[in-house]
Amino acid sequence: MVPLIAAGLLVFLVGLVVVNYRAIMVDIIGHLVQSRPDDYNGWCYYGTLLEGKGHLLEAYDALKKAVTLSPNYSEAWEKMGDVLTKLGDHEGAAEAYRYASS
Repeated sequence: MVPLIAAGLLVFLVGLVVVNYRAIMVDIIGHLVQSRPDDYNGWCYYGTLLEGKGHLLEAYDALKKAVTLSPNYSEAWEKMGDVLTKLGDHEGAAEAYRYASS
C-alpha cells in the first residue's frame, strides 16, 4: 500500500513540475522576444506557446508581430488563423488563411 501511495505522489509531483515548466517556458520566451523584437520566428513561437496556454489575445498580438516583421511567413499566418477562429473572428481567420496559402 505504501509503495502505491508513494508512486501516486510521485506522479502528482511530476505533473506539477510539467505544468510549472510550461508556464516558466512561456515567461522565458516572452522575455527573450522582448529583448529581440525583430525575431519573427521568436514571436511566432511565443504566439504558439500562448495559444497552447489559452491566452488567445496575447497569442494574436505575438503572431501579429511575426507577420508584421515577415509578411510572407505562412506558418505565422496559419497560426493566426487558428487563433482568430478560436476567438470567433471567422472573417479575420479566413483572411489569415488566405495569406498563409499565398
